[in-house]
Amino acid sequence: MNDDTRIVGADVRPYRLRLSDTYRSSQVERTDREGWLLRLEARDGTEGWGEAAPLPGRTEDHDAAGRALEAAGGALGDGPAPPDRLRSALPDEAPAAAHAVGLALDDLEARRSGEALATRWARERGDGAPLGRVEVNATLPMERPEEMAARARAAVDRGFRCLKIKVGDSATRDLHRLTAVRREVGPEPALRLDANGAWTRREARSRLLRLEPYGIEYVEQPLPPDDLEGLGLLREETGTGVRVAADESASTPDRVRTLVEKGLVDVVVLKPCVLGAPERTLEAARAASRHGVDVVFTTCLGAAVERAGALQLAAAGGGEPLPPCGLATGELLDEDVVPAPAGPDGGALAVPLDRPGLGLTPGGA
Repeated sequence: MNDDTRIVGADVRPYRLRLSDTYRSSQVERTDREGWLLRLEARDGTEGWGEAAPLPGRTEDHDAAGRALEAAGGALGDGPAPPDRLRSALPDEAPAAAHAVGLALDDLEARRSGEALATRWARERGDGAPLGRVEVNATLPMERPEEMAARARAAVDRGFRCLKIKVGDSATRDLHRLTAVRREVGPEPALRLDANGAWTRREARSRLLRLEPYGIEYVEQPLPPDDLEGLGLLREETGTGVRVAADESASTPDRVRTLVEKGLVDVVVLKPCVLGAPERTLEAARAASRHGVDVVFTTCLGAAVERAGALQLAAAGGGEPLPPCGLATGELLDEDVVPAPAGPDGGALAVPLDRPGLGLTPGGA
């Protein structure tokens, strides 16, 4: 191994970022977001950046992620280490930390070779050229109907053609929100619903039948995460045009393979920070595509490094046509780890293929 590739430094930094407004879903209410940045340095001076944005209940918690990252950095205690030593220092039960380490190592190698991460991943996997732009959806947290309608109008006026609406409240209140949004924006924007596992099988069937006239593209995670069989039955039995998507159920590559091989869902929503090292997201995306299941890449509501990594993964592994992805979540933050990170333009994010690695560096360096 070339000694220049050995890792000589690992810097773990916590962050806490304010959200622009309180973020509400059927399962959680947030006013801020916390996680960890990881900076790795190779002997030749090249740096690589990763981020762990844990989602307790789906990944390790915040403190456990920090401990796992510190343990990975401790692998350097005996001197410069090959990259694989850091990868192997992470336990399987710490996927957010594993994602940070894998992303940082891949970012470092891409910066060294002078190519964007998406270009490198696509080339290594023989998937052709990466996408230069990725269409994204706007996310509407659970609020009063008039507030959600106003957010929907603002998003459509900015060029978003797909809106994701948080549901999982009472059936009446959810319908009031949906009615207000559809009345405000008309029939054209695609609407997705995200129940975050809030419904029973009976509730899901009843609600999908009532929702069909609203022109819903799909409903995301209508049932609890472990009810994979129920997702398949719901997809087969409702007789509506509303498709079924898995998010919380798509928590590991093995889960994704089960969902797509058994034909239990129409769409899998992949969160790279939940799945672990970046190659696991690419493997899951490829498995879904082989079985004709749509793939939507989304974030864990993390900072700019996590979002940049998810964008590069979508560009490398999504293929065409790629449905709108949930990557515009930086708009939900009031601050970030890079100054003025690039946001969506015309409902899409540009992939910085002309810049090496992630295409950004915390601190603006």
